[in-house]
Amino acid sequence: MTTDLTEPRLDGLLDDQPALRRRLRDPDPTVRRIALLDLADQEDERLLPWLLELLRDESAPVRAEAGRRLAAWERADSIRALVAALDDADAEVAEAAAESLAELKDPAS
Repeated sequence: MTTDLTEPRLDGLLDDQPALRRRLRDPDPTVRRIALLDLADQEDERLLPWLLELLRDESAPVRAEAGRRLAAWERADSIRALVAALDDADAEVAEAAAESLAELKDPAS
C-alpha cells in the first residue's frame, strides 16, 4: 500500500511550499505524519488531494492521521476515501475513518 505522491493530480500543489512538499515525501513516516498535520492546519481545500493520498500511505500511523484530518471535509471524494479506509488492515486506520465519518454533520453525506 505505497503512496505515489508524484501523481499528476498533485502536480503544482505546494509549489509555493517546497519544504512541506519534501516533508510529505520523506522516507520517515514520523516526518510525513507531522507534515500532514501542518498541511491540514492550512484548511485549504486545494490541498485536499494530498490528504486523500496520505490516507493510502504505507505507514498506518500516517493513514490514521489522514483519516482523522479528513473529518473536516464533507466532500464526496473525502467521504469515499474514508469509506474505503474502513476496510484498512490496520485497526487504528479503520477506527479513525469510522470516527471521521461519524463526525460528518451533513445528513446527506
